[in-house]
Amino acid sequence: MNGGSPIRHGLNRGLNWLRSLLYTTGSVLVLMVIALSAPFTLLLPQRLRARWLSLWATFNIVWLRLICGVAYTVRGLDQCPSGPVVS
Repeated sequence: MNGGSPIRHGLNRGLNWLRSLLYTTGSVLVLMVIALSAPFTLLLPQRLRARWLSLWATFNIVWLRLICGVAYTVRGLDQCPSGPVVS
């Protein structure tokens, strides 16, 4: 404990546990919806199917930021080619 009181440290630990539980619950519920609907997406064009199935990843990024306060930054994006690449 770096200078914080034991009570505050315990409170933070409890809040982190609650946030983790909330994040995991939401993530699993959305995964179940997307996974159960995945076979039906075979009837959709490939572009729509890929978009629907990628919603889980998008949801996780937004959900992680909202519930846990985790943000990310992409560095070096200017180094990536503008189109598809196979190396």
